[in-house]
Amino acid sequence: MSDPRSKQAREVLGRTEPFERATQICNLEVMAQINGRERSQRADFVNAEATAPVQIRDSDIEAAGAAYRSRDKWFRLRFTCKLNRAGDEVVDIRFTPGAPIPRRDWEKYSLMIDDHPMHD
Repeated sequence: MSDPRSKQAREVLGRTEPFERATQICNLEVMAQINGRERSQRADFVNAEATAPVQIRDSDIEAAGAAYRSRDKWFRLRFTCKLNRAGDEVVDIRFTPGAPIPRRDWEKYSLMIDDHPMHD
């Protein structure tokens, strides 16, 4: 998020409700981390609440039921994210990418294709 190319994203996030802002900051960071660590993956979207609600305690976010999209497939994801006191910067993030989510389950979890919800 500190990259100058992220200026527009930071401005938009600055106008969102605190819960949503915190979740989106963590989503963006975990997506960047996946792309930096998992060479075969190109994550382009993270849904922190795909299969379970996000838990927030103070500046800690736990997303046990997250998912990420890579190369038109969805994968399970679990992450914990700690923000600074202001809630605008990630100070620690830990994540575990998981198994692919079967396409038949995408609609059930409101996962998207091409940034639109999937409908058969």
